Amino acid sequence: MLDLYKSSKTKIIEALDSDTNTYEDVLTTLDSLGKRANPSLIELMQDESLQDPDSIGLGSIPLLAARILCERKVVEAFEPILKFLATLDPEMEMYPDMIASATILAREDISIPIDLYFRTTDEDELDTMREIFSLSDSKDPRIYDIFVEALNNHKPMSATYLIAFGGTQTKDIIVAALDSFEVTDELFSDYFLFETQEALESIGVELSPIQKQKIEQAQKKERIKFDLISKLSKKRMSERKLNRIGRNDLCPCDSGKKYKKCCL
Repeated sequence: MLDLYKSSKTKIIEALDSDTNTYEDVLTTLDSLGKRANPSLIELMQDESLQDPDSIGLGSIPLLAARILCERKVVEAFEPILKFLATLDPEMEMYPDMIASATILAREDISIPIDLYFRTTDEDELDTMREIFSLSDSKDPRIYDIFVEALNNHKPMSATYLIAFGGTQTKDIIVAALDSFEVTDELFSDYFLFETQEALESIGVELSPIQKQKIEQAQKKERIKFDLISKLSKKRMSERKLNRIGRNDLCPCDSGKKYKKCCL
């Protein structure tokens, strides 16, 4: 059986790395392999060495493997696909397409990603799943509970996701979350506040004078922090050149975020 998978993997790599093959040609090769292709596709997607631009396929093979798994609706591959997506830079060109493909897969059986959500502790994976839940347009009540919990814990985009789920009926719970949020000296801690402000304004909610004062206080703090970071970034530019920073390492600007989601 291992030899069979190796044979399938070799055929898939050859199809993906060919200069003459179209995407349809690749799909034809996969159709000829049937379900035997799925384990090999998962293995290729998880192979970090293939993400290197100097590797076979110029670093595109893991992305293509993940996309194909989604399009083939390989539901059992959702968990490894999720872990792969959580390693990607949201600013990369193919990221929206990858999220859209994963959303299509999630719609096949929304219970699978929901169950996975409650078993996951990695914050990047949880963020990615909440984005997928919102894009899925599912009205499963468990997703509503997930969004409310994320909102109460001041997680990114939670107010936006909640409004997309329940519309103006979610206004009161979002306003309560904004009121409970405390501005601190922690770096980049106020993004939740700004996102929540935008979400409420998108449904016509007028903020109270106290709420506006809180946001102005946060904006002032962020401007001061931004100036400080600009100075630190210039000072550490030489360090970045000497010591290559991994995408999953902590950002050298001291934000506490991973490099891929901050200054990359």
